[in-house]
Amino acid sequence: MNYNKARKSSTIVFIFLWVTYCLTTMSKMAFSSAMPSIINDGLLTKSQAGAISSVYWVVYSLGQVCGGFIADKFKPEKLIVLGIFGTASVCAVFPFVGGFIPMLVVWGLFGFIQFGLWPATVVILSKGILKEHMEKAHHYITFPYCVGTALSYAFASALSKFGWQALFIVNAAIDLVLAILFIIAYLRHGKPLYEYIDKYDFREVVSGKAPKSDIKNIGHFLKNGLAVMIMISLVRATLSTGLTTWVPTMLIETKGVATTLSLIFTILVLISNFFGIYPAEKILAYHKGNEMKTLAAMYAVAFPFISLLLLRNFIPVAVIVIMLMIVTTISYSCGSVILSQSVSYRYTKYNFTGTSAGLINAGAALGNVISIFGYGVLIDSVGWTKTIIIWICLAAFVVITALLSKKTWTRFIEEN
Repeated sequence: MNYNKARKSSTIVFIFLWVTYCLTTMSKMAFSSAMPSIINDGLLTKSQAGAISSVYWVVYSLGQVCGGFIADKFKPEKLIVLGIFGTASVCAVFPFVGGFIPMLVVWGLFGFIQFGLWPATVVILSKGILKEHMEKAHHYITFPYCVGTALSYAFASALSKFGWQALFIVNAAIDLVLAILFIIAYLRHGKPLYEYIDKYDFREVVSGKAPKSDIKNIGHFLKNGLAVMIMISLVRATLSTGLTTWVPTMLIETKGVATTLSLIFTILVLISNFFGIYPAEKILAYHKGNEMKTLAAMYAVAFPFISLLLLRNFIPVAVIVIMLMIVTTISYSCGSVILSQSVSYRYTKYNFTGTSAGLINAGAALGNVISIFGYGVLIDSVGWTKTIIIWICLAAFVVITALLSKKTWTRFIEEN
C-alpha cells in the first residue's frame, strides 16, 4: 500500500466508524424513542419501561469495562462486527416478545451485546487511521451519537402509524446490511492500513501488536482525576438522559402535547446538540485543554436554564423546548468532546485508551440507569417539581466537583 492508497483507506475506515456508531446508536435508542408509544398503548407502565431501559444500561455499563480491556488487547474490529450482528439480532427479535419480563430479558441481553462498540471505536481512532487524519476524526466522531439518536426519534415518529414494532424491524434490517459492509471494508482497507501504519506512520502502539494495557497504573490514574471524570460522566448522563427522556412525557402530561409532537420536539432538541460541539472545543482551547475547568464553566452556564423548568406552568412550550435545547447541547458536548474523547486520548501512550473510554462510558451508562428507572419511579412517587429540583442539584454538583478537582487534574496534565 502506498501513501495515496493509505490516505484513501484511512478516510474509508473513519467513514465506516462514523456510520457504524451512528446506526448502532439509532438501534440502542430505539426503546427510548418508542417508549412514549409503548406506554400510551398500555403495554407497560412508566416504572416498567424505566426498568427495562435500566437493565440495559446496567448490563451495558458492566460490559463497557470489559470491552475497554478487550479492545486494548485484541482486534477492536472483531468487537465491532460482533456488536453490529448482535444488535441486528436483538432488534429483529424484540418486537415479537410480549410482556414485561420477556422484554426485560431481551433488552438486557442487548446491553451485553453492545459492550465493545465504543471502546473499540476509540482504540481504532487512536491507532488505526493516519496521524494526519486524527484531529479531524476526533472532531467529527462527536456527531454520530447525536445523529443516531435524532434518527431514532425521527424513525419512531415516521413509523408510528405502523406501530412501535416497525421501528425495531427497520433497525434490524439496517444493522444486518451494515455488518456485512463493515467486514468488507475492514478486509479491503482496515487490515492493509494497519500494515502501512506499522511501517510508515508509526505511533507507540498498533492494534493487534500492542503490549498489554498498563493496568498497573489504574490506581494512579483514578487517584489523579480519572475517578472524578467517571463520576462526572455518571452525573452528566443522569441529567442529560433524564431531560431528554422524561421532558417529552412531562409535556404530554402537563401541557397536553400530542405524542407525535413531543417526539418532534425531542428531534429538534437533539439536532441542536450539533451546535454545542464547536463552542465546547473553543472553550476547551480557552482553558488550555484543561477538561476539568471546561466542565465547571459549561455547567455553570447550564444551571439557570435547568432552573427555568420550575416555572413550566407559566411559560409556553416553545420556551421549554429552547431551554432544553441549550441544556442538552451543553451536556452532550461535555460528554462527547471532553469526557469521551479529550480525556480518553490522554491515556493513549499507556495503551489505556480503550480502558479509560470504557470506564468513562460505564459511568455514563450507570447515569442512564438512574435517569431512566430512578426518575420513572420518582416521578410516579413525588411528581415533577421535586424531580426538577434534583436536576438542578446535579448541575450544581458537576460545577462544584470540577472546581474542587481542577488542581489535581492540572497537575496530572503537566506531569504527563
